[in-house]
Amino acid sequence: MEICDGVYVLKLEFEMGNETHVFHPVLVKRNNGLVLIDTGLEQTVEQLRTAVEATGNDVKDIDLVVLTHQDIDHVGGAQYVREQSGALILAPRNEVDIISGKAAPRFGEKEAYPAVEVDIEACEGMRFATTVGPAEILDTPGHTAGHQSVYIGRCNLLIAADALVVENGVLMGPSPHVSVDLHRAADSLSRLGEHKIEWVSCYHGGVVSTNDAEIARIAADTRELAGR
Repeated sequence: MEICDGVYVLKLEFEMGNETHVFHPVLVKRNNGLVLIDTGLEQTVEQLRTAVEATGNDVKDIDLVVLTHQDIDHVGGAQYVREQSGALILAPRNEVDIISGKAAPRFGEKEAYPAVEVDIEACEGMRFATTVGPAEILDTPGHTAGHQSVYIGRCNLLIAADALVVENGVLMGPSPHVSVDLHRAADSLSRLGEHKIEWVSCYHGGVVSTNDAEIARIAADTRELAGR
């Protein structure tokens, strides 16, 4: 799905038990390459390759991988992409040791994945070039301590990763049972009001339209949930 010129939301599926888990990495064109934001699991790398090809592009042309946080469903395919393309890996500065295999993931060995060397430690305000203009890293801790999102101003698009989710077509705050700090998550959502956001791409749930008032309401709901 192309949601802005050269910005594609991909769809990967993974069966676990009786459940189908759906992930939405984002592919963004650059003048001489591609950016992939999150990578899916090690088990979904062939789906990833097919999904990239369906946009008319090739995994081998990815020159930058942006990892929004440490969780296996976001990082598991990163080493595959690096092996295929030689892409640089950008990841949150607070979670580099986990992603590179120097520390255990937050859910322990059951969610271990192929470690990947991080080339660039991402911080708030860092930008990278795309064909639709600069994309900006936003610190959005709460789901994990180092969680980050990506904002593309010319599209009024927030690539939220897990800072927000979509359930049954409804935009919501991060899942409480897998978030480390809902108070920080609410603070992160409140700060999004500094940006004009009309579209949100959620790693779990896909793309929905939104506005500042709705995000402010979700921040308030998340804060209320954190206080229970």
